[in-house]
Amino acid sequence: MRTSISCIVVPDAYIKLFRTIRMRQISIVSSPSELIFAKKYSFFLSFQTSLLGSICNIYLLLKFSARDGRPNGFQKICLVKTVPNIIVCLSFLFWVVPLTAFSYSYNEVNYWLNSLVGGVAGTWAYLLTPILQVSMSCNRFYVLYFPFGIKLVKKVPMTNVIITIASLSVSIVAATTLPKGCGYVYDPEFLQWIPEEGKCAETVSSGINYAIIIFTISSNSFNIATASRLLMRKIVGLTKQDSSKRRKRWMIMFLQSVMQDCLHLVDSINATYLWKLSEELWFQCIFLTLSFITIYTLDGFVMLVFNQDIQPKWCRSGSKGERTSAMMVTSKISVTTMT
Repeated sequence: MRTSISCIVVPDAYIKLFRTIRMRQISIVSSPSELIFAKKYSFFLSFQTSLLGSICNIYLLLKFSARDGRPNGFQKICLVKTVPNIIVCLSFLFWVVPLTAFSYSYNEVNYWLNSLVGGVAGTWAYLLTPILQVSMSCNRFYVLYFPFGIKLVKKVPMTNVIITIASLSVSIVAATTLPKGCGYVYDPEFLQWIPEEGKCAETVSSGINYAIIIFTISSNSFNIATASRLLMRKIVGLTKQDSSKRRKRWMIMFLQSVMQDCLHLVDSINATYLWKLSEELWFQCIFLTLSFITIYTLDGFVMLVFNQDIQPKWCRSGSKGERTSAMMVTSKISVTTMT
C-alpha cells in the first residue's frame, strides 16, 4: 500500500470534514482551469501508460509461458513477475481511467469495489513484485557462490516453494485491507490512490512501505555480492574472448536487476515524501498516480529489453550468437531453478 494521505480519526463525520478541508486546499492552490488541466493530463498519461504496460506485460506472460523446454527457476520468477504487473496496469486501464474520464466524485464510486481493486492492485501486486525481485537476485547469487548446489536443499523445488509462500503471504496482508477503514482506494477527485483515513490503514501502509525498502536493500545486497564475485573470480575453461563475453552478459544481468530493484524504491520515495513538496494537484498526480503505473510499465519493458530471445523479430538487434539475455546465463544447478 502506498502512503499519501493519512489521518488518525475514524468516524465518518471526521472523514468528510477532512475531505472538505483537503478539497479547499486544492481549490486555493489550483484554479478551476488548472484542475481541469490536471484531470485531462492524468487521464491521457494514465491511459497511454497503462495501455502500453498491459500490452507489454501480457506479451511477456505469453512468451515466457510458450518457451520451449522445462523452465528453470529464473524463468519461472520472470513469468510470475508479469502477473502483478498486469494486474496494476489493467486496474488503471479499466478502473482509474474510466473514473477519471467520467469525472466521478469519491462518494459516487462503489466503496467495496474500489477497496477490492485497491487491495489487489495497491497491496497484493505492489508487495509481491519486490519479493519476487529478491528471489531473482538470490537465484543469481546462489548460482555464482554455490555452483554445485547445497546438498540439503538440492532436491527441493525452491522456486515453487518461494513463489507459493510469497503469494500466500501477500494474500494475507491484502486481506487485512478489506475491512472498512483499512482499505486502499482510488479517489477520482484527488486523482490519487490513497489509504483510507484511519489508524488501521495508516499502520498497514507504513508497514508495507518499510517492507519495500527492506526488500530493495536485500536484493541489491545480493546484486553487489554477485558483481564482486564476477569481478574477482576468473572464469576458467574458456578463451579470453569467450570469458570476456560471458562476464559482460553477467554484468548486463546485474544492471537489469539493479534497475528493477530501484524502480520500486523510487516509487516508494515518490509516494511517501516527494508528493508533499507541492499542493498543486498536477504535481501530486505525477508523484503518486503516474509514478505508480509508470513503475510497473517500465518493469515490464526492462524484462523485455534484457531478454532478447523473446523480443519481436522486428526489434531484435545483434547476432544470434551474442544474446545478452539474462536467461542464457542462469544455471540449472541453482537451488531456485529446481522444479
